[in-house]
Amino acid sequence: MSKLGDRLRRHSPEARAVHADGRWWTYGELVAEGSQRAAAWSLGPGDVVAIRADRGIEPVFAVCAAALANAALAVGDLDPAALRPKVIGPGQPIAWEPVPRDPRTALIIFTSGTTASPKAVVWSEARLAFDLATAAVVRTTTPGAIAAPLSTSFGLKDLILALYRGQSTVLVDVPFPWGLEEALRLGIERIKLTPTHALLALGTEHPLSSLRQVLVGAAPISSDVLNALAQRMPAARVGRIYGTTEVGAISVSWRDPRSPRLSTVGRPLPRRSVTIRDRAGRVQPPETWGHIVVDVPVWDAPDGYLDAPPELARRFANGRLWTGDRGKLDRAGHLVLGARASELIKVGGRTISAPAIERALGALGVEVGVVGIADPLLGQVPAAGYVPGALAGGELVAAAKQHLRADERPRWWLAWPALPVGSLGKLDRRALTAAMHRWTSAFRTTVALDFEVLPARELDADHVIADLGPATGTARSLALVARANARVITHVEIAPRSEPRDAPGGPAGFTAALRELAALLP
Repeated sequence: MSKLGDRLRRHSPEARAVHADGRWWTYGELVAEGSQRAAAWSLGPGDVVAIRADRGIEPVFAVCAAALANAALAVGDLDPAALRPKVIGPGQPIAWEPVPRDPRTALIIFTSGTTASPKAVVWSEARLAFDLATAAVVRTTTPGAIAAPLSTSFGLKDLILALYRGQSTVLVDVPFPWGLEEALRLGIERIKLTPTHALLALGTEHPLSSLRQVLVGAAPISSDVLNALAQRMPAARVGRIYGTTEVGAISVSWRDPRSPRLSTVGRPLPRRSVTIRDRAGRVQPPETWGHIVVDVPVWDAPDGYLDAPPELARRFANGRLWTGDRGKLDRAGHLVLGARASELIKVGGRTISAPAIERALGALGVEVGVVGIADPLLGQVPAAGYVPGALAGGELVAAAKQHLRADERPRWWLAWPALPVGSLGKLDRRALTAAMHRWTSAFRTTVALDFEVLPARELDADHVIADLGPATGTARSLALVARANARVITHVEIAPRSEPRDAPGGPAGFTAALRELAALLP
């Protein structure tokens, strides 16, 4: 982190740097506090500062301490047993000595990535410095904003870039609707959003005309949402960004008012070489689907994965990353993303494993198959087909709440007499997905949802919205407006208007599934 540390020392001490915890912090304050903490923690090259806090000024101080001491920084869903950091959380020393790390290590980002298994991505000092120095320059006279927690690379790298360039930035350290209001009051011009944040922004009544640049990333998003953002932000350049934790941004596509449907994620950025390859690694011609592979120009010994098993390490070696995504390059050189591997589900920017959900429920004696289906808020959500048996519907929902994380719990449950299987006896995910799409489409057109709302206090907006399940159209719009006006949904009643003929199990199966779905909602 030496390049960042050098830049921090050279910036004007009086210049405002970060708005957090209700006030502006100057570069002078960040350098002074970071130096004190680096000395108190006895940090040096090769040491690791592990940050659990993801909001407020404390993690910023830890970033500065690591940069000024040329130590390494670790963030995300940390695995202390694997990392054994010198500092676990800002200002909290631990008893054991850290495992020696290559002093060229700059960042260690813990993420689930495209494998749905926890892993630690390592950025070397050389690669981070190159990325900071060659990132597209954004000229602005007013602050930018980070609209995501620092514990994700989505927000962390934006913060590091702002500190490197001497720009000021706003940390959204309260639930998003209130954070957006505060950031707009402070005069931000550009923001980066997750798809969930984008829909929350559309659900607010804040005037967004002052924004000049809006990028949406971290998960798939529809052209309709981007067009709605453009209408609310008439002076802003609106686009979507595609990238991975391993290599950062890969491509950007900007919305063209003359052709508002974004069918690609744009051309690869400078210094990002993208090829489409088959399983054997052979480069494929334009308009041919295959695996998206990215080469980065700067590569050093620490880069890759931390203590990774061979099967994972092979995905990212010698500067080449197999992203785990499928896609193609069109004849104009634009990257088109295909469907993700069927066993991986991207929920609100986080990748989860369908087989892992199946194993957890299977251990309870439930025959279940899990697939991902499209969701306008989260990109994808898990949907489960199951064979009634050991657990009744309500018991199955309760078991999912007990044994699965919130993002792993199926938003849709569908009873089947027998799960579809292929010729080899394995679950036919394609057939299950097609049936789920037919059933959920019928549900969306035949079910009315009535919401009861009460005033909300300190409640995470993303979690509330995520728990709304499959509500769409008017119902979801009401939910967003209710949340934006400090309301939280506390009760939902589901009333079928008709019986879809293509629902497996007929009317009885449809009604039973409705009851199970109702148990999933607040």
